[in-house]
Parts: sequence; structure tokens; C-alpha cells
Amino acid sequence: MLTPLHEQVRERARRDAALVDLGRELTDVRKRCNTALNRPRAAVECAIAHLKSSERASGGLEEFPAALRTVTKLETFRVYGPS
Repeated sequence: MLTPLHEQVRERARRDAALVDLGRELTDVRKRCNTALNRPRAAVECAIAHLKSSERASGGLEEFPAALRTVTKLETFRVYGPS
């Protein structure tokens, strides 16, 4: 049985797959949309990588809960976008 979150992810993937027009060039509008969507996503992924690497380098567990919350929020933003 799927949870409501799994259902949301499945529905979003289905909608995104329906938008893909296989075998054709992207229109200029679609290219600009992709750029607009992927630019903040890439920035968030870089921030997540930075937090993960700095946490590994410092080795400190006292700040782990705060880092975990930050990474979780950034990952949620990356996947679902701004709420």
C-alpha cells in the first residue's frame, strides 16, 4: 500500500512523463522553463553536497541534528520546489 507521499510522487512523475515529447527537439519555451526549474535545483544540490562534505570533514556529531534538518529541507525543496 502506498502512502499519500508516494501517491504524490507517482502522480508528479506520471504528469512529467506525459510532458515529454520523445524524439523531438525542445521548443525555446520548454528550454527556458527547464532552465528556470533546474537553476535553483542545481544550487540546492550544491548546498546539500557542501553540507554533507563539511559534516564529514568536521566529524562533529553535536551539530548533526541541525545539519540533518537543513539537508532534509533542501532536499524537499529540490524535489518538490517551493511550497
